[in-house]
Amino acid sequence: HARFVLGKLSKKGIKLIWSLEFETKKLKSLKEPLLQVIDQAKREGLKIKSICLAVAGAVVKNKSSSISMKFSIDGHKITRMTKISCTLINDFAAVGYGIPHLPNKSVKVIKSGTSSKLGTIAAVGAGTGLGKNIMKYNQHSGRFFPLDSEGGSADLPIHSKEIELLRFLESKEKVVQQDTVLSGQGIVRLYEFFLKGSKPNSYDILIRKSKNKAELIAQGTKKSVSCKKAMKQFSIFYARILKNTVFEFLPYGGIYIAGGIAAKNPYLFDKSFLKEFLRAPKELVSMLNQVPIKLITNYDVSLYGAILGASL
Repeated sequence: HARFVLGKLSKKGIKLIWSLEFETKKLKSLKEPLLQVIDQAKREGLKIKSICLAVAGAVVKNKSSSISMKFSIDGHKITRMTKISCTLINDFAAVGYGIPHLPNKSVKVIKSGTSSKLGTIAAVGAGTGLGKNIMKYNQHSGRFFPLDSEGGSADLPIHSKEIELLRFLESKEKVVQQDTVLSGQGIVRLYEFFLKGSKPNSYDILIRKSKNKAELIAQGTKKSVSCKKAMKQFSIFYARILKNTVFEFLPYGGIYIAGGIAAKNPYLFDKSFLKEFLRAPKELVSMLNQVPIKLITNYDVSLYGAILGASL
C-alpha cells in the first residue's frame, strides 16, 4: 500500500495530522492520490508547503523507478503539476531520518551496548526486499543525515554447510543476493527448501493454497517443522548481515531493525540470533558487543522521516 500523510515539523517535534492509504497495484500514477491529498488539505484550511515521497528504489536526479510500482516517479514533474516543491528520497533514507524522532515506546531493545549518542546509526529491514541505510551525524546542522544504499542486492553470506540451500536458491535466481532470503519472498524460498522431500501436514497444505504464504510461514513455527526451520534460517541470515554491517560501518549509535516482518515476528531475535551475531574471532567480539541492536515496532517511522525530508 502507498501511504500519504499530512504532517507538521516544529520545535516540539514531528506531528502526524492525518493519512490516506491507496492500494499500490491499482495506481497508474501518483497524480490522483496526490491531488486527493492536496484537495482534502485545502478543504480543511491547511496549506502544504512541500512534498517528500519515500520510494522503494534508488533515487537519481529526483527520479526513481520504484520496485513496488509499475511506473516511474519524477519529482520535477510532480512539482510542475502541483506547484508544490517535491523531493524524492529512498524509503530507507526516510526510515533513517525518522529514527531520531521515534518515542522510546516505539523501540524494543534486542541487545544493549555502549551506545554513542552521536555515533553512526544503521537501519536494516526485510520486507518486499531488504532495505539498508547508514545515518551520519552532521555537526553543523545538528542532524543525522542518511547515506543511501542498495546493500540488499549484495551477495548473501552463506556458509559451506549450507551448500544444498545455495544450490536450491541458485535454481530459483540467477544471482543469490541478501534479499533473495531476507524478504517476504525469501521466507517462501527458505520454506520450500526445507519442505522439499518431506511429507506436508495440514498446515503446509493451507500454506500451499494461501496468497499470503510468507505471513503464514512466519506464524507457523509451532505448526510445521518446515516453517520452524525456514524461520530459524531466516534469523541466522539476519544475524550475519547485521554483523557484517557492524564491521563495515561501525554503527556505535546502534543498529535498528525495521520492516513489518521483524515487527510482527520479534521471536526471530532470540538467543540463537545473538549467538550467530556474536560468532566472530575473539578480538572482534568486543566490537560487536558495543553495538546496541534495537527493533522498531512503530510502522510510522518512515512517515516521520518523510515529513523531516520535506522540511530540508
